[in-house]
Amino acid sequence: MIFLWYMEQDLNRLAFSRIMKIGGSTMPILLSVILSLLGAFVCAPGHSASAYKRTLTVKKGQYLKDGVFTGGQAGSGSTLLAIRRTYSPKVKIERVVLDVGDKDGKTARPKEMGYFQAGVDAKKNRITVDLAQMKMSMVTEMQLQQIFKKSPYVKSAEFTLDPEDTAGTLVLNLKQPARLEAFRLVKPGKPARVVLDIVPVAQARAQTRSKSR
Repeated sequence: MIFLWYMEQDLNRLAFSRIMKIGGSTMPILLSVILSLLGAFVCAPGHSASAYKRTLTVKKGQYLKDGVFTGGQAGSGSTLLAIRRTYSPKVKIERVVLDVGDKDGKTARPKEMGYFQAGVDAKKNRITVDLAQMKMSMVTEMQLQQIFKKSPYVKSAEFTLDPEDTAGTLVLNLKQPARLEAFRLVKPGKPARVVLDIVPVAQARAQTRSKSR
């Protein structure tokens, strides 16, 4: 499904950057129709029950119990520099931060980061983060296990890197049903960051109710 989303983003940029004439009509109109069809296919109720959200650059408290956050744009490649984890007992939120650098393993100064998606699967009780155009990882398996050793919500973690597809995948197997909020941070002089906030299902509902009052 993420590949259809990539296609939609690339076609969207093409539609706004190039004006081409075809038999008196403009190419952007045709591309707009294609984008609409792709959007209908991805979001059709009969095709998938999962929710899809575009990631923001700020935290909004919008959690998904079963669905996918998407973000980023095409680039020249990236490196997973580090994974950090913190937990706030007061609000019962576990935060996982992925630091992403350039293809050479250096801190990049991007206007935007590469394609990624972060999803939570209620049936399999896990969170999966897919990072496209990932060239290498600076995080070892031993470091990964140490990071999540004292996690209140993550039972186990694994990261795989596919050199042929140049894609990295982080899988977090959960101890209990949880909800996920994902957003991205891109600041000058710092690596791009994917931020994952994880809360138990009951806690996320309580936070939603308190905000609605």
